[in-house]
Amino acid sequence: MARRWYFLVSERHLDSIRLISYVIIAFLLSMVSPFWIIAVIGTYIGFCASTYKKAIFESIFTLSLTWFIMIFNNLFIQDYIIVEKMKAFLGLSSFTLIMVTLMIPTLIGLLSSIFGYELKKAVRYDK
Repeated sequence: MARRWYFLVSERHLDSIRLISYVIIAFLLSMVSPFWIIAVIGTYIGFCASTYKKAIFESIFTLSLTWFIMIFNNLFIQDYIIVEKMKAFLGLSSFTLIMVTLMIPTLIGLLSSIFGYELKKAVRYDK
């Protein structure tokens, strides 16, 4: 009988490892893909989740954290001119702009994770 490496790791630690790997993969894909890749990532996370709550939480957390890292990089590290023009046009501060744009991955994560979870149920039902 083959021994698995994860027999020493608790379920909570496995969830943390899975969540961290989702964030890393989402960040790397966001660097090289268009912005709508987050919907595909959210669907995949929902498809792999065991419950609705896990699907929604993991997807929203992963996509929001990835989006936050990307927007933080664009606002403060690379100092893009387009972001400065958006702030001036909308009349928002940096903090408000970050909070407003974080609603995008939250909404997409919610919808795509539910879709992925329902897709998993539909695929299993067909078999």
